[in-house]
Amino acid sequence: MDTEERKFPEPMKKHGRSRLWILCVLFLIFAAGTAGFYYIPALYCRLLMRRAAVSMQAKEYTAAQKTYHEVLETRPSDLSAWLGSLNACEGADDSDGMKAALTDAVAQAEKMTDRERIRQEESLTGILLKAPDIYGEDLQKAYDILKEGQGWFPAGGRIADAVSRLEHQAVRRTKAEARDTEGQTASYAVYEYDSGGQLTKFTWYHRDGSLNYYTVYQYRSDGRKEKEIRHYTDGSTQTAVIEWDAEGRQQKETHYDGSGSVSGYYAYSYDADGRLNRTSRYETDGTLEEYSVFAYDSAGNQIKETDYGADGSVHRYFENSFDAYGNMTAAVWYQADGSIYREFAYEYECWLVRNTGM
Repeated sequence: MDTEERKFPEPMKKHGRSRLWILCVLFLIFAAGTAGFYYIPALYCRLLMRRAAVSMQAKEYTAAQKTYHEVLETRPSDLSAWLGSLNACEGADDSDGMKAALTDAVAQAEKMTDRERIRQEESLTGILLKAPDIYGEDLQKAYDILKEGQGWFPAGGRIADAVSRLEHQAVRRTKAEARDTEGQTASYAVYEYDSGGQLTKFTWYHRDGSLNYYTVYQYRSDGRKEKEIRHYTDGSTQTAVIEWDAEGRQQKETHYDGSGSVSGYYAYSYDADGRLNRTSRYETDGTLEEYSVFAYDSAGNQIKETDYGADGSVHRYFENSFDAYGNMTAAVWYQADGSIYREFAYEYECWLVRNTGM
């Protein structure tokens, strides 16, 4: 008997082969189970995504929402399903559903690694870019979401562009400067705001920095301006009380002197698009004293104001300039003969950046 035969007698060789076959079978079972664990749910979710897409094409948004939810129960980290859910909610005009889906999608993205987020960058970008529309006037909320997304994709792209747009849109005026025809400062004004972003005080100064007057503002519970109280250096005051119509437009402004007597009032009218197109100033007895007419560009910016006397003669007019985001950057005050009387320049700050400590 040679050496190999002495090492492995025949019964032991048979036993070894049996154990090898058993290990092979176990491995195959394990591999099949693992494949099933990963691929069968993935296949199921793929079929659900196709079903949801068909529902979206048919504008069956409620059915699509339900199907996307089924996908997310199995694969909550599938950002394409979150984007689909957002689109379905949008189609169904479900604003609450959109907010909930956006919040949950961002929460899922926060749990991911940078590599996982980059792999689903297209879907995640689509999700984040919906924030401004979803939160409407709550620009701070939309901005916070987009800024977080910008941190995930610091190289720039569409999210960085959206952040920049919000930073230019969410600005408030901090200073106005009036310059004479020689370009020298003739006077200037400073604007102050409360923590909620409402204008609380407007102060106008002479060229040398001495006070001309200041105005404080009071608001109703719904946030609309109710009173403007102007204080002069001689201690006198003038109060304007503002009235609003059912559509939330300023309708009338009545002025009172320091004794509380009516000194006159303004009436406001609007065009078919809801834009202010005329203000009329009346004396206490209702006699028209002066009126102003406004013109707009195609973007809805008020580019001109012309002031007329009661007889229709031009008293003065203003021409305004705006940036691409609708912020007034300059204005020119012309006298009736067309000569320039004053030029105005404005300064702004982005309150979104200020609130986030940037």
